[in-house]
Amino acid sequence: DIYNDNKISSQIMIDGGIAEINESKVTILAERAEKIDKANKQMLEERLLAFKSQENHEDKSVSDLANKNSSFIPIWFMRQAGRILPNYMKLKESYTFHELMNDKDLASKVTLLPISDLSVDAAILFSDILVIPHALGLGVEFKKTGPVFNSPLNIGSKAADLNFDSKKLEYIYNNIKQINLDKDEQTPLIGFCGGPLTVFLFMFKHEGSKDHMKKAIRFLYENRSESKMILELITQSSIEYVENQCKSGIDVFQLFETYCGSIPYQLYNELILPYSKRILNAARKNNCPTIFFPKDIGNGVSIICLLYTSPSPRDS
Repeated sequence: DIYNDNKISSQIMIDGGIAEINESKVTILAERAEKIDKANKQMLEERLLAFKSQENHEDKSVSDLANKNSSFIPIWFMRQAGRILPNYMKLKESYTFHELMNDKDLASKVTLLPISDLSVDAAILFSDILVIPHALGLGVEFKKTGPVFNSPLNIGSKAADLNFDSKKLEYIYNNIKQINLDKDEQTPLIGFCGGPLTVFLFMFKHEGSKDHMKKAIRFLYENRSESKMILELITQSSIEYVENQCKSGIDVFQLFETYCGSIPYQLYNELILPYSKRILNAARKNNCPTIFFPKDIGNGVSIICLLYTSPSPRDS
């Protein structure tokens, strides 16, 4: 469904592909995409009903991620619980992002909105990758202009300045438990956290800064020993966070290493990837399937996310 002014303006049936949606456009990569109109609506609805009748609805996303035999390809969107949904924007009129994330009932509602509004096959925990820096003492605030740290890292920062407070993450585990109470048993819940490099780079973000990544990368090169200690703290904190997500009831874990392309491949492979693998392995030790979202790298993972700009696996 494509919305215009909170109303469905058109509908498209996608066969064997994916769609990326933002506020201004819909990008579709599929074997076939047909616009639904009066002439073909009945035919497409009959095809959809026939397809659904053949599905095995029991843990279809988890079984696929666990590499079991399945003819069904599950689909969800990376940022499905957010600005693309009119119902989410209505909630934002009454609540701040912080309030939505910190109230277990609201967090559950937002997490599950895409299941009803988009008919996706999995729910993604409504949270943020910056909860780890917040728990490490940087004190994140979510303002209208974006997240801001009260005590961001700078060129003179030390790992000793950081102190992980696990209690600052407990509300997220309560959110997970509430989501599991509210959702259909057949709908898998995907938990996540930020990758070690991505979190490291964000931790240098000052209010209004546009060059924090350059400063962070400079710090990484010029203060390698201190950077390793900070990355170790991020990793240890993330492992505890992942383990508690698994214990609280997530079905799948995803590691968002959004900015691994910000440094050369060899440096990421040698310096950062070992930390990423430790976080992913923490989920696997809890019998939780894993997804790794990097850019231009895919080592040691169960499932790799593909951007719509990526070449098709069939072409490789």
